[in-house]
Amino acid sequence: RPLRPPVVSLIQFTVHQFTPRTITTSYGGHVACLRELISHGADVNIRRPADMSSAVFGACKKGHLGAVSVLIRAGAHVNARMHTGLTPLCVAALAGHAQVMRRLLVAGARAHPGDTNTTAGREQEQEQEQGQEEG
Repeated sequence: RPLRPPVVSLIQFTVHQFTPRTITTSYGGHVACLRELISHGADVNIRRPADMSSAVFGACKKGHLGAVSVLIRAGAHVNARMHTGLTPLCVAALAGHAQVMRRLLVAGARAHPGDTNTTAGREQEQEQEQGQEEG
């Protein structure tokens, strides 16, 4: 069912703990809702301020392969890091979701995406994210 115009204005944030709508939807594995949000311009890489996670982290944690695939096709950064340093691949591995891990690896996720605790590491991650946005 398509979103009505008043709902479209709520795409980016929910009231609950300022969690971006794309993150809430991906955590639940709601593929159709994710597609609808993305078609209305939702940012799949928007970060949750509390832990710097994005939609792909929630989908990986819960093992929602369909949601992970939709997010990757929409340009989700597969080598992004949470404030703890975890990547989507790490989150999927810790949760034991092998199919999600395979999908991330096919999309270019790396087991060791670099040390972002150094200036060079942060610059490398930013360059990679910019390359994903341009490509």
